[in-house]
Amino acid sequence: NNAIVHNNLGLAYINAGRDGDALVALDRAVRLKSDFAQAHNNRGIARLRVGRRADAIASFERALALQPGYADAALNLAERCNEAGDAARAIELFGIVLAAQPEHAQAQTGRAFAQALAGELPASIAALEHVTAAATGQQRIAGGVDAGLSVGRRDDGARALEQHDACVMPRQRTRGQQAIGLDRGGVGAQQARGFQWMRRQHRRLAAARAFTALTVVALGL
Repeated sequence: NNAIVHNNLGLAYINAGRDGDALVALDRAVRLKSDFAQAHNNRGIARLRVGRRADAIASFERALALQPGYADAALNLAERCNEAGDAARAIELFGIVLAAQPEHAQAQTGRAFAQALAGELPASIAALEHVTAAATGQQRIAGGVDAGLSVGRRDDGARALEQHDACVMPRQRTRGQQAIGLDRGGVGAQQARGFQWMRRQHRRLAAARAFTALTVVALGL
């Protein structure tokens, strides 16, 4: 009946890929200690992994309400806001992360993406220039794909994807071509699907650090 033990068990289950068991443990943790911010955040992760996105967002919100300035919860919530296109809230939340950890590359990149969505292109580009110095060639190409798609420059995204094709496995290449629609058909729907697919593929830190490394090229600046 110890909330900390159940929280730690939930984390262990998450790391082991046992998302259902993780959710049971973390549900128990927050029942035992309703003001346990870390358990609410971890519960949000487990909920997200089992497809309960709305419940996950509620958990991240609860964690942040209980512990303002909680960087992990702010980051998780900010990423959901970016996915939903809520640029203003995402910028605010990434700011919480960066206040605690100024060199957090994932938060810097996520905020730059939100700034681009909000039309704050100079600020976005300045931030991206800071975080992409160590990006590898493949990561830079992946960033170009995201950049081209995110601002509606589909042809730029397609060209970057063609370069990216040389660096990925055939199965990934096929999925990428289908997602972006290189046959130029169904522009609106396929662009949206392609953007969503590429965002999912490159959300981890290594790709996040390289996100839109070709922004200037993709924007035609």
